[in-house]
Amino acid sequence: MNHHFSLPAGSPGREALSDLLIKRYAGDVKKFNAVYGTSLKDMTELKSTFDLTYEKEYERRNYPRVGKSLDEQKLADFEAIVSHMCVTLYQIGHDSIRRWDANHLIFGSFIKEWALSIDSWKKVAPYVDMIAPQHVNEFISVNEIADATNLPIILSDEYFGFHYPGKTGSLHAGLVSHNARGEIYRANLMRHFKDPQVVGVTYCACMYDQGGDTLEKNNQNGFYSLNGQPRTKLIEDVTQLNQSVYEHATEPASPEELKRPHTELFDKWKQYSVRRGR
Repeated sequence: MNHHFSLPAGSPGREALSDLLIKRYAGDVKKFNAVYGTSLKDMTELKSTFDLTYEKEYERRNYPRVGKSLDEQKLADFEAIVSHMCVTLYQIGHDSIRRWDANHLIFGSFIKEWALSIDSWKKVAPYVDMIAPQHVNEFISVNEIADATNLPIILSDEYFGFHYPGKTGSLHAGLVSHNARGEIYRANLMRHFKDPQVVGVTYCACMYDQGGDTLEKNNQNGFYSLNGQPRTKLIEDVTQLNQSVYEHATEPASPEELKRPHTELFDKWKQYSVRRGR
């Protein structure tokens, strides 16, 4: 969004988002300035000389603790812009695919589960056959999104932990060992097996560890080390769980029963997180 507002005058993205804000404020520059603390002389400056930026916190506005701290009017504007961008993207994809294939199964873009509000998910729902949030989340319910859209879920980039030797790097999703990654995978997939709204899941992992910036972060997300050494226990755990799909997924849990594997999953994250004790 900030990128679009920094583009040169006449850029289609900048024009579209500026027009949206001009319409929301009915061209009232005084009202806009009061909300944003700016000194525009005319709302049309959004299209040319003024670079509008939103703080990074607005990205994670759907986390309850974050959303409560943000300016309500700016938050409403931000949400309207995100919704417009996503609906436009999804509609273009839908119409292009349906032009040639009436039976194509459309997942849509895989997108962070915290990136869209439920209202925005509902607006894009007509253009997809299922929703594709990236992760199950302790604080934002993917099931509430599925209920609101009346669509099934495919978890599109779920993670089961990385390993950070020496507790260095970003530590995001970092776990104390690769064996712990196997336990997180087990808890994660058992949760999804039992969720009748989840019809599929793909995971963020590599066959081998990666070099470059990823190696510098000590982010080891491979089933094999960079020099080809297998992580035997991790491979065995994942293989066994993947083979058990028909054993578990054919007996889904009720919403009440699902609370147990859901809680167990996040308890495992807390047990093995490399951040614990910090």
